[in-house]
Amino acid sequence: MERNHHPQLLSRFADTSWTLTDAEFDDGPYMPVNIGTTTLTLSDTGAAVPLMSDNTTPPNYVASSSGGGLNSFKVFSRNEAVVVTLDTTTVGWVKIDMGAGNACR
Repeated sequence: MERNHHPQLLSRFADTSWTLTDAEFDDGPYMPVNIGTTTLTLSDTGAAVPLMSDNTTPPNYVASSSGGGLNSFKVFSRNEAVVVTLDTTTVGWVKIDMGAGNACR
C-alpha cells in the first residue's frame, strides 16, 4: 500500500454502475510501535489468595489440609523456596476457605 494514497473500495452495483470510495477499516491502522522506555509498576500480585502468615492470618481466611498440619498456610505463602510437608502420605488435599464475602468471581 502506498503511504500517500488511502486504500480504495471498488463496488459494482450493475453492469454500468460502479463506485470508487475510500475504504473504511474496522481495525487499524495502528500507531507506530512504542520504542521509548515504558515502566509498569504493579500494585499487587493479582493472587486470589492473600499472603498467608499462618493458618488463620489474615482474618477470615483459613488454610487446612488432609494431614491437619500447622504448615498448610505455607502452600499459600507465595514463597517458592519453602518446601511444604504436610504428612507422610502420598495422597491428600490442601484448601483455603476464603470466608464470607471473599470468594473470587
